[in-house]
Amino acid sequence: MLNRIMVFGDSLLRGVVLDSHRRYTRLPVCTAQEVQNTLNIEIENYSVFGMTAAKALRRYFSDGKQSFRDAAVLIEYGGNDCNFNWKEISDAPLGEHRPVTELPAFENALEKMVRTVQKEGGTPILMTLPPLDSERFLAWVSADGARRENILLWLGDVEHIYRWQERYSNAVMRVAARTRASLADVRDCFLARADYRDCVCEDGMHLNQKGNMLMADFFIRYANRHRLELAV
Repeated sequence: MLNRIMVFGDSLLRGVVLDSHRRYTRLPVCTAQEVQNTLNIEIENYSVFGMTAAKALRRYFSDGKQSFRDAAVLIEYGGNDCNFNWKEISDAPLGEHRPVTELPAFENALEKMVRTVQKEGGTPILMTLPPLDSERFLAWVSADGARRENILLWLGDVEHIYRWQERYSNAVMRVAARTRASLADVRDCFLARADYRDCVCEDGMHLNQKGNMLMADFFIRYANRHRLELAV
């Protein structure tokens, strides 16, 4: 019987948002806390700002560093993995540039996490990525000395940003299918809205308070649908 809930992710599940001064801060009540308060479930949240799948694999999922027995383990990575050094792209738009984590390496790291949790008697739950707002994201990464026109020259079109991030979300779905892990399709929850952009911060990637509460509602409904399995 599952009697613990563990969350491993990045700033998305840590409730990081932009404040009115365009600085990153944390919501007083983020997604995980709202779920915990509503369902009266204790959640162990190991989410860290800037975390990537490769780093998380080494830090949490190797050498017996965590015990996953009897735990539902939510895994959310990809947002930092798919990112680029946009200043370098701006400086050399005709050059070859690599993401923080190449897509095959990301997919491989994610699968290793899932296999580790399964081997140790836990139940992994993989989460898809909420969609980006390409226009806001481009404006944000162009704000610190990077030239928008150079970045666009390298991209081809602004929606390439959306499509690129979506490839990492699709990789999450492939790993879930391959490992038979549960899938929490948060992305579809946002895309079902008339305009998901009103749930996204000015940087085009972090969820605002409205987005955090939408995601919390998704997981509350998810937990209720799986109540017997999660023993909550």
